Amino acid sequence: MQRIRELTVADFCEQVASTEPAPGGGAAGAAALALGVACARKAFAVTLRRAPDRELTAADLRLAEIAREALDAGDRDARWFAELMAAFKAPKDTPSRARDRAAEIKACAGELVHVGETLIALGQEVAETVERLRPRLAKALANDVAACLSLAEANRSIQADNVAENRKILERP
Repeated sequence: MQRIRELTVADFCEQVASTEPAPGGGAAGAAALALGVACARKAFAVTLRRAPDRELTAADLRLAEIAREALDAGDRDARWFAELMAAFKAPKDTPSRARDRAAEIKACAGELVHVGETLIALGQEVAETVERLRPRLAKALANDVAACLSLAEANRSIQADNVAENRKILERP
């Protein structure tokens, strides 16, 4: 599976739309967060072009790092979800195989919970940073800032749903 950052937007959309289990919604949420960060960074770049500012520059650098982390987390989500789907298909015809299958399913679900929680935290950091600095950003780019916050919220909602579903798997006997 190719990394999200190596795909064109069109190719990524086609992969999400395919019959393959991954990438899916979790990776799409991660990509939405990265796109939201790009919108915020546009507002930061235009603002900084007009008036250099140490705090805005530092925040912009952190946002760039978050975008990379989000795409990497999207890759991990896709990998672990594909492995989870494979684990569900594993044989369970003997007690030993059934135990191995159950353990693999729980391991994958645990990793997916971790990835989802990571993406929620990244999105929260983006929203808090952008909201805190919003009054200092170029007013002409208010819609880019709004897009950032909407995409960060979309990521949060997607990841929260995924975390909840994967926790259900972890709670099974």
